Amino acid sequence: MACSSFEVYSALVGASASLIVAAIRDRFSCSLSSNPNSTPPRDGPFAALDVGCGSGLVAERLILSGSLPRIGGVEPVVVGLDEDEDQLQEFRTRGRALQVKREIFRWASGDLIACRYRLDSESTTTSLQSSIRAALPSAYRGHPLQITPSSPGFFCDVIFSHLTFHHLPDLPHMIFLLSSLLRPPSETHPGGILIILDYEKSAHSRNFHWTPRLYGTVVAPDGSLDVDYQGGVKVAHPDGFGRQKLIDLLSQIFRDIHSHVVTEFAKIDEDGEERAYTLIAWVASGPRDSL
Repeated sequence: MACSSFEVYSALVGASASLIVAAIRDRFSCSLSSNPNSTPPRDGPFAALDVGCGSGLVAERLILSGSLPRIGGVEPVVVGLDEDEDQLQEFRTRGRALQVKREIFRWASGDLIACRYRLDSESTTTSLQSSIRAALPSAYRGHPLQITPSSPGFFCDVIFSHLTFHHLPDLPHMIFLLSSLLRPPSETHPGGILIILDYEKSAHSRNFHWTPRLYGTVVAPDGSLDVDYQGGVKVAHPDGFGRQKLIDLLSQIFRDIHSHVVTEFAKIDEDGEERAYTLIAWVASGPRDSL
C-alpha cells in the first residue's frame, strides 16, 4: 500500500535530520564540547541556519536530538530562513512548544528563531546578515555571533537546506551567498559546513511536485507543459540535480565535497503511478584559499 504524502515527508525529515546530526557530530565533536567551561573559548553560541525552513520540522528534530552543543553555557540557536510568513508562523509556534518539550527531553538544546528573507539573485551577504541579526532576541545579542568584535555579522557553524535548492533560481550566487555566512576555519574551529539535501535527477524527476488533481495542468504559450510552475510552487530546477552538477558548483567555493544517499522514497505521480526517488545530501566544507 502506498504511503501518504505526509508519511513520505515525515520519513524524509527523519532521514535528513539524522544525516545532519551525524555530520555535526563528525565535524565538531573533537573541537567543541557541551561543557559550559570548555576550552578553547568561543565568540558566541553554536549557530545553525535552516534555509527554506518551512514549519521547522527538520530544525525541531535537531534540537530534540541533543546534538547541538552549548558553548559557554549559552543555548545553541537554529535560525529558520523562509519567505513564506505562514510557514514562519508555524515555525515560531513550534519554537514555543519546544520550550515545554525541553523540560521533558532534558538532553535537548537549542532555540528556534524565525527570519523572513527572500533568497534571489539580488540577495547580498550584508542584507542577509542584517535580517538575521535583527531577528535574534536580546538573549543572543549579548553573545556576539561574529568572528571578531570588529566584524559584525552572523556566522554559522552549519547551514543546511532540505528540499529547497531546486526552488532557488541562481545556484552559483546562492552557494556563494551561503558560504559567506559560514564560520571560517581557525586554530580553535574546523570551519563551518554546508549541507544540501535534495532529490536526484531521474527520468521522472519532473513529476516530483506535479499534482494536477489539485492545481490543474499549466500550459505554456507554445503548448508545452510549464514545468517551471508545478503544484502551485515555483520550481527553478524541476529535474532535480545530478550528483556531479552540484559537486561541480560547490567545488568553485569549497575544497571538500562529499555526496551521500540519504534515503530512497516513493511518490504517486500525475498518472497515479508510484515512482521511486532518491534523496541525496551534498556536504561541503573548507572554503578555497582564493576566496
